[in-house]
Amino acid sequence: MSDITESVIGWIRQNCARGGQAIQVDPDTPLLAENLMDSLDFLNLVAFLEERYGIKIDSDALTPENFETPTTIVALVERSTET
Repeated sequence: MSDITESVIGWIRQNCARGGQAIQVDPDTPLLAENLMDSLDFLNLVAFLEERYGIKIDSDALTPENFETPTTIVALVERSTET
């Protein structure tokens, strides 16, 4: 598992647990379909990724497709580091 994948999954586990319950997340966990994150969680995750990786995620990239799973989030980060 890549460093970015571990960072994304770790952030989700730490920041999106509700009621103190641990959540199970792997690279292919459907975040939207399983309602593991709300809109504020997504904004906070974007802020975390921008700060951690020194990137700027364009507002046009804030689409459900880019945040379906940790894998799609990692792909977004990798595309953002290329520019």
